[in-house]
Amino acid sequence: SAGSMLDGLKIKAQALSKALFALISNPYVLAILGIAGTVMAVKWWYDYNVGLMEATRLTKDFTGKTGDDLKNFRNEVQATADTFGKDFEEVLKSANNVAQQFGISVDEALNYIQDGFVAGADANGNYLESIEEFPAYFKEAGLSADQFIAVVAQSNKMGVVGNKALDSIKEANIRLREMTDSTAEALDGIGMSSDKVQKALTDGSKSTFDIMQEVSTKLSELPANSKEVGTAIADIFGGPGEDAGLQYLTTIKDI
Repeated sequence: SAGSMLDGLKIKAQALSKALFALISNPYVLAILGIAGTVMAVKWWYDYNVGLMEATRLTKDFTGKTGDDLKNFRNEVQATADTFGKDFEEVLKSANNVAQQFGISVDEALNYIQDGFVAGADANGNYLESIEEFPAYFKEAGLSADQFIAVVAQSNKMGVVGNKALDSIKEANIRLREMTDSTAEALDGIGMSSDKVQKALTDGSKSTFDIMQEVSTKLSELPANSKEVGTAIADIFGGPGEDAGLQYLTTIKDI
């Protein structure tokens, strides 16, 4: 599992640091290594500790954690970064951003981010970039943190170019809230009453993402080449929806 993988990595890192310290403290080892080898080992140890101090400082600045809680969370972030080949600060910022936007703890946010990695959310290499950029829009659309990560994972695994899939949801959120005449006509055209949709959004009984999932269901039921489907994509999901494609938009209902 992801948890056991990360725990194993942390244990190995701790063992490595202890072993290295023992080696460079041993005069016989230093004699064998010679001056050049000794300098390299000391430099590595110095760089490691400087990096550790910086990671600790960043973690404290972003989270306000102290003591063992700070160290444990720092180690968890570092293990995540090392396991999935990412930068420590980038992982930390992503966890903090998700936590702040969705009103959850950074620990919970990091767990969701780890789940996304394991689920293949970094298939196109911009997973962390996506979860730094889009959480505010998805919170506004009515998604929870774990749903947001699920959408990002689904989008990236499908290989949609850039962030077009996420942009299409961002665009639909804006258009459904504004409910322009073209968006209302597009909803009516696929058999959804725009008046009922607007009422549900106004009284809070449905979120914009709930409506997107209903639209997604309609799109999967209608002929792909029909005028109604084309109009719905253009006037509800906008240009990003057209770029993301019908195949992606019909998967929104299943997230």
